[in-house]
Amino acid sequence: MKLSKLIALTIVLGLVIFFIISFLAGFGNIYNVLSQADYWFILVAIMFQILSIITIFFRWDLVVKYCRLKISDSRLFMITLAGIAFSHLMPSSRMGGEPVRAYFLRNETKRSTSICLSTIIVERIFDAVTFSLISLFVLISIFLYWDLPALIMVLLAAAFLITLSMLVVTLYISVNKKVGMRIVMWFFKKFQRFLSRWKTAAQWEGKLQKDVMLYSESVSGMIKKKHLWAYGFGFSLLAWIFDIFRTYFIFIALGNNVSLLVIGGAIVIAALAGAIPISPGGLGLIEAAMVIVFTSAGIPITIAAMVTIIDRLISYWGLTFVGLIPSYYLGIKKYKA
Repeated sequence: MKLSKLIALTIVLGLVIFFIISFLAGFGNIYNVLSQADYWFILVAIMFQILSIITIFFRWDLVVKYCRLKISDSRLFMITLAGIAFSHLMPSSRMGGEPVRAYFLRNETKRSTSICLSTIIVERIFDAVTFSLISLFVLISIFLYWDLPALIMVLLAAAFLITLSMLVVTLYISVNKKVGMRIVMWFFKKFQRFLSRWKTAAQWEGKLQKDVMLYSESVSGMIKKKHLWAYGFGFSLLAWIFDIFRTYFIFIALGNNVSLLVIGGAIVIAALAGAIPISPGGLGLIEAAMVIVFTSAGIPITIAAMVTIIDRLISYWGLTFVGLIPSYYLGIKKYKA
C-alpha cells in the first residue's frame, strides 16, 4: 500500500473512533467539559510528551555512539521522529518503524545494515525489559485490587505473555548465531528465486552469513555492557514517567485529580492492547483500553473519553504528522522494504 493511502486510511479510522467515543460520552457533555478546561495544563502535557521523545532519542543515541556511528544529533533525532511516525502507521503500536529507522541510519552513516539494525534492536530490548517489569507490576495490581471484566483480564494477560515471548525470542535469536543463521537461511530459501535476479545463491549465502555474524556479535557485545543497561533502563523508565505525567496534566486541565497509579495502569494496559497487530498504531484498541480502565476506576465516562481523545491527539496524531515531515526530508520516497 502506498504511504499516502495508508495515511488516508489511518485518518479515516481515527475519525470513526473519535466519533464513536464522542457519541458514547455525549457531544453536549464533551462541549461543557472543554469549555471549562484550563488549556495551560494541556501545554504542560505537551511539554511532558516532548520530554518523553527526547528521552527516547537519548536512549538510542547512547547505543549509536557506543557503536561509533558518525551521525549528527539533529539527524538522529529526525530519524527517531520518523521511526515513531511509521510505528503509528503500521499494525501494532510498538513496532513497525524499526526498518525505516535502520534504512535512514544506514543512509546517513554509510555503515552496514547489520550494525545499524543492531543499535535499534538493543535500544528496543532496553525498552521491552522496562515495559515488561512495569507491566508485570500493573497486571498483578489489577488481578488483586481492580474489578475489570474477566475477558479483559484474559486478553491483557495474553498480550503480556506475547510481548514477553517476543522479547525472549528476540534476545535468543540475536545472541545465538547458529539459530539466527538457520532462520535467515529459511527465509532465503523461500525467496531465493526472487533474490537470484540480483545475485547468485552462493553470493547471497556469503553475504547473509557475514551480516548475521556481524549483527549477532554487535548485539551480544552491547547487551553485556552494564553501563548501557543502566542508562538504557534509566532512560526507558523516565520515558514512561513522562508519559504518565502527560496524561495526569490532561486530567488536571479538565478539573480532575486522578491517582498516578491509575494513570500508569491505563497507559501500560493500553500499550499491551495496542501491541496486538490489528490496526495502525493500535488505533481503537488503545482508546478502548484507556476508557475501560478509567471508567473502571470510577472516572465519569465524559472525562475518561475527553482525556483519552486529548491524550491520543498529543501522543499519537501529533507525533505521527510531526514525524512524517523529517521522513520526507530524509527521503522516505526512496525507501523499499
